[in-house]
Amino acid sequence: MVIISANVVYAADANFAYSGVATYDEQPATMNLAITGTAVTGTLSKPGVCESNIRLTSTTLTLNGALAGGSWEGSGTISGTWTGGDSVCGTQLTIADGYPQQGTFTISYDGSTVQLLRTGAAPLPSGWTYDFGPTGQVYTPPAAFPVPILDYTTTSFVDDNYLNSDRKSAFSITDNNVYTWTELGPVYGGEQVQIIWKDPSGKEYYTSNYVISDPSEQNLEFWETYTLYSYINIAGWDPAQNPGTWTSNIYINGKFLYSQPFTISAPSSGGGILTGLSYLPSSPVTGQDITFTVNTNNPPANPSYSWDMGEAFFDGQPVAWTGEPTFTYNYYNPGRYTVTVQLRDKDNYTTILDEKSWDVVVSE
Repeated sequence: MVIISANVVYAADANFAYSGVATYDEQPATMNLAITGTAVTGTLSKPGVCESNIRLTSTTLTLNGALAGGSWEGSGTISGTWTGGDSVCGTQLTIADGYPQQGTFTISYDGSTVQLLRTGAAPLPSGWTYDFGPTGQVYTPPAAFPVPILDYTTTSFVDDNYLNSDRKSAFSITDNNVYTWTELGPVYGGEQVQIIWKDPSGKEYYTSNYVISDPSEQNLEFWETYTLYSYINIAGWDPAQNPGTWTSNIYINGKFLYSQPFTISAPSSGGGILTGLSYLPSSPVTGQDITFTVNTNNPPANPSYSWDMGEAFFDGQPVAWTGEPTFTYNYYNPGRYTVTVQLRDKDNYTTILDEKSWDVVVSE
């Protein structure tokens, strides 16, 4: 959904330029509309970020539609089709990655807000909105979310020092627990945090509630960082009987912050399609290109491999999708990383055929 604040301009033939931000990552965004009679063409664009510690998608859409029911920014509405899509670091994301490259849109005006609703051939990421200012003016976004998120992951254990033991998104029905771990900062105290766990059907399974403690009790003005976690039991409990993709959903002061997906599945017996992982060089160091190869047993004719390289800033999401079981990557920091590979058939992309994880140690 795209929400745009605009001045009322009653015109049949006119050009409209909107400047603003994408609310989900605070990156600048622009939208242009050209209306000639009832024919409407336009574009929506947002640049991405491709840095060593953060990568954000860029978006470029071409809009073609028609105005009906009245003049624009009056009683009329615009509907039509969009083409284009999203990319990351110059690589176009496709339907195989969960990002459609075409779809439909509707733009309406309720007297104070212009709203563009974007739909596609596949489910689009939720919560992606764009806020724009009046025509020809730059939108001034509201204050940033009061509690910036520094890091988060799902993990199999959190110790007494609030450190996560690993970063993983795939769990077995024989695992004892799954934790969701979050680091915030700076935090000024009193914020109400809610973590809602949902099963594969989207039904709420368990909820944790917290109130962030007052830093003045420790003679501090604010918490530079604040770590919290929640967990659910797996083995012997309901989650073991309900495998699939679960989520932990974080809210602060009633405002949705993020959703962390993870899978619960039957343990691997060493079989399956993905049977092992090798990499060269075998003792990798930071900054060095590492070629990973996943060993397979009877993969589909048209495979798609997704690669989660275990780095925090990707939030448990894949960094690449390949048609071959090889991928080259390098790490900037030393440490133990959990590499997770998912295998799908491009001809039936909704089904995960196999998923395996392996640890890789990178030295300085």
